[in-house]
Amino acid sequence: MKNYFILIALLVISLSVFSQKQNNNWLEDFAKSKSIEYKKKKKEADEYARKNNLVIKEILSDGSVMELQEIEDGIPQYYITDNAGAAQTTRANTLYLGGGLGLNVTGNGYSKVGEWDGGTARTTHQEFGSRITLGDAPSISDHSTHVAGTIMASGVEDEAKGMAYEANLTSYDWDEDEAEMALAAANGMEISNHSYGYVRGWRSSNQLWYGNTSISDVEDYKFGFYDSSSEELDDIAYNAPYYLICKSAGNDRGDGPYTTPPTAEKDGGDDGYDCIGTKGIAKNILTIGAVNEVTEYNSPSDVVMSSFSSWGPADDGRIKPDIVAKGVGVYSSLGSSDNVYASYNGTSMATPNTVGTLVLLQQHYQNTHVSTAMKAATLKALAINTADEAGPDPGPDYMFGWGLLNAKKAAELISEDATGMNVIDEQTLSNGGTYTRNITVGSNPLIVTVVWTDPSGTPTSAQLNPSTPMLVNDLDLRLTKGAITYYPWKLNRDYPSLEASNNTENNVDNVETVFIENPIAGIYTLTVDHDGTLASSQDFSIIIQGLDEYTSIPSSCSSLENPTDGATNLPPTTTVQWSEISDAISYDVYFGTDAAATNILNGENQVSNVLAYCLNSNTTYYLKVYPRNNQGAKTTCTTIWSFSTANVSSVSLPLSENFDALSAPNIPSAWEHDSDNDFDWESEAGTTPSNNTGPDDDITGGGKYLYTEASSLNNPDKTAIVYTPYFDLTTLTNPELIFNYHMYGVYMGTLIVEIFYEGKWLTLFSRTGEQHSSGSEAWTEQKINLKPYKGCSLQRIRFHGITDGWASDMAIDNVSIANFVISIVNWDGSTSTDWANPDNWVGSAVPDYSSDVVIPASANSPIIGIGTRANCNSFTLEGNATITVNGKLEVEN
Repeated sequence: MKNYFILIALLVISLSVFSQKQNNNWLEDFAKSKSIEYKKKKKEADEYARKNNLVIKEILSDGSVMELQEIEDGIPQYYITDNAGAAQTTRANTLYLGGGLGLNVTGNGYSKVGEWDGGTARTTHQEFGSRITLGDAPSISDHSTHVAGTIMASGVEDEAKGMAYEANLTSYDWDEDEAEMALAAANGMEISNHSYGYVRGWRSSNQLWYGNTSISDVEDYKFGFYDSSSEELDDIAYNAPYYLICKSAGNDRGDGPYTTPPTAEKDGGDDGYDCIGTKGIAKNILTIGAVNEVTEYNSPSDVVMSSFSSWGPADDGRIKPDIVAKGVGVYSSLGSSDNVYASYNGTSMATPNTVGTLVLLQQHYQNTHVSTAMKAATLKALAINTADEAGPDPGPDYMFGWGLLNAKKAAELISEDATGMNVIDEQTLSNGGTYTRNITVGSNPLIVTVVWTDPSGTPTSAQLNPSTPMLVNDLDLRLTKGAITYYPWKLNRDYPSLEASNNTENNVDNVETVFIENPIAGIYTLTVDHDGTLASSQDFSIIIQGLDEYTSIPSSCSSLENPTDGATNLPPTTTVQWSEISDAISYDVYFGTDAAATNILNGENQVSNVLAYCLNSNTTYYLKVYPRNNQGAKTTCTTIWSFSTANVSSVSLPLSENFDALSAPNIPSAWEHDSDNDFDWESEAGTTPSNNTGPDDDITGGGKYLYTEASSLNNPDKTAIVYTPYFDLTTLTNPELIFNYHMYGVYMGTLIVEIFYEGKWLTLFSRTGEQHSSGSEAWTEQKINLKPYKGCSLQRIRFHGITDGWASDMAIDNVSIANFVISIVNWDGSTSTDWANPDNWVGSAVPDYSSDVVIPASANSPIIGIGTRANCNSFTLEGNATITVNGKLEVEN
């Protein structure tokens, strides 16, 4: 109780009683005037198109819809849909019954979500029942139906199950979208999906450029530009503070260049930055980029960027996109029939993946907070605060935004807030005011996010990359502990690839996050104030991870989720996991081979609900768990679970397998298929049975390899997993995995290679999509350093294939685990100072983890630049030689 009363006593607020209210009068007036304006512009545009023989509306070969909207400065302005295991990637499935959080949130009864698109969804599709209402006259679209299905399909076909699979949805076409959005918000809509935007830059389907050459003939100035369409979205959001507009980032990155104008660069230029259109640049919306599927998140490298997703920044330097979600190979319903489906790619798919997930989070909040809804800024802040780190450097970037949406973390914070932790808060700051709050923090990472729905900015005149800030009310977040001040992340628009900094205020974004990875436990002061003059009193939302302020010990005990209590004959590569408790921040773990469960771990505290321990063969184990928070542990949880492992043997290392001795379709005798496979890996010689996919031969010619036969019932999104034998990495000094892979096929899926270490499967390697242009192209060799994973006496590696379409025959060959040979690599430095340039090294090869690097005193000093990953086994500086590291240096013993 002490911490709770200290918190309240030290709460100092300088606030106004005013807060942003739903302004229905403005919304209704805006809707009327915008409807009149739209109809006038659309009529003029259609007449212009007919006179000049231009397309008014077109369905493209990839399912995209393109339609003329208006003529601006003599240039046709077209809307286009943004085409190019979703629930698993965002962790939406953890909110379902049996998902591990003890929840049963499905969207059932939720009806405050809408979709605007290039047509309406097919209401009679078998996935929807009677759960879709049309806001416009029917104009059925494959794209719209696919988007709707990703949000809320029931799962008649399991692979097409939507995120909020029992929710209701209102479907509109994009005609008069802003007018309709304002009216829908006035009538209580809380979330909407917009997987489209204006055509910008190059359009690959017709190889035309849609930029304004009078402003720039190199780059479409509308990329990153805050214009009237951005302003109007911000106006709607500001006057409807409970309404979150979710917008696709676009798929423009890398499009072009083509012939006219010859001066125009490809969209995003050579570095890929600055190719998000005007609508996606609005401040108060959630802009979503697309990444590949993430089956299990362990590190930022697990989040692989798609080849098309548009990157920021906004011209004024604001962070866009906001977050990313799965947008590659999303399988969902189509509008051409009641039982037709397909896989689409694009930020168009990542956005409904996000929207359906946000529906679940908003519903979970309302279920636990007496039917009160989160404000849009709160829901946005929650998604950003709990996103998984992605990208090359810590903090946000202009590629992945704040990271990968993680519904599990977000739902846990909602549950924490409902059970006594004030981790989700909504406040109001008056002009000249300051908000302060003392928070008690434990040893877990501390993440504090503040988001506010800012008044709309004032667009500048048409120009390329204006730096004029669009921020109106400049709120500032900081944390202090003693004499130390912690500032929020921020990025530099002029150096978009530069790592985020956090040493001064952020005066650009209306999203601010302070991150302390390893806080010193104790009391911190959270402060929100402002620079300049506030245009009006400003509402803001606060989300906090890492708070340690419960008022009582955890309310319940965990249950054993995996394996079942008393299970026998388990593989040693079994993940041992218990249920998470919403008001616990860690667990005291008792574990052993003795009946009291004490002779291996005797009350050791860990944050994770997964046992971080390697199991042995033919052993019975006992486990007991006490949930703990700042008030203590729940020691009445006296149940001791037990389970036994099977008697397995391991192979001695080194291991080498080329599969040549096999008879098709066998695998080596010590290898093993996963019992839950949709289908199995097979051995093969020569070509695979399907045309235009798979290798023509094994790596050496005339031998065999393992592959996934993806035809017939084995696609899409079907899984095949094969395990190596058990082995003991501790018997090798410098273990290394080497294998060759071949991934040829236009509908190629994903190959993931994982190792079992300290209780769970960790991703070592992942590739998605076609990696080879023909069956005859040479196999690719992959080397992976296994030294970081030594420590368990029984481990395995598994090759995890996930198909997309039928042309998804991926293959592996020549798998080995052995000591890598350490070579000495000398720096030459004769070409430049760039570490990553092979011409600077004797032998013309950049060092890797198997290299002992020597830097002579006489050579130019090497520089490791921002974004460069410089690996080596060791390095020696001779004489007065130096090395410059622009970024972070990590030394591992």
